[in-house]
Amino acid sequence: MKQKILYTLLICFNLSFAQERFESKTFDFSIDIPEGWVIDNGDDVTIVPPDTILSEAEKDDLFKDGYLVSLVHSIKPHNRIYPHMTFSMVLNIIDDFDIFKKEVTSGLKKVDYYDNFKILVEPTEIIINNNKYLYLIMTYTTENSDQVIRNTVYLTRYKKYVYQMEFLDIPSEDDYSKLYSELIKTVKIE
Repeated sequence: MKQKILYTLLICFNLSFAQERFESKTFDFSIDIPEGWVIDNGDDVTIVPPDTILSEAEKDDLFKDGYLVSLVHSIKPHNRIYPHMTFSMVLNIIDDFDIFKKEVTSGLKKVDYYDNFKILVEPTEIIINNNKYLYLIMTYTTENSDQVIRNTVYLTRYKKYVYQMEFLDIPSEDDYSKLYSELIKTVKIE
């Protein structure tokens, strides 16, 4: 009986977890969207619509100045700023993963544009679905606010790109870390 209840709960969780999937055909990236969350394309970043078909030369042109290109501005619950998720890319200019990790770690030490910036989890190599990621967690306060934001970041390399997945929440209000750790398992890059 207990096994049947647990099995039913697992099925319900899996069915309610994601009713939709975000897919970027442009950059061969996809992730589940939790039920009740929406894609919110803001105007403040370079966004590549998910159905845009670009040649390799056009993709290269997007990155020519080394900018991050957002796959989507954010995915979040209706009428909320936090929690939210963002996905972006940059050209991969470092072939060696250990050097890549050192560069990311070194770059974090130079961060001075956030108030009360703290690294909670140093860049750590992890494997998810047979893909190698750098995983880190940082907190900071938003401009003119005492609100602490937690930013959980996953970086992975595929072909000539680095995919950056950021999962943000306010730990004092709602802890979305379990949801985010499940969502990262749904990422597919092909």
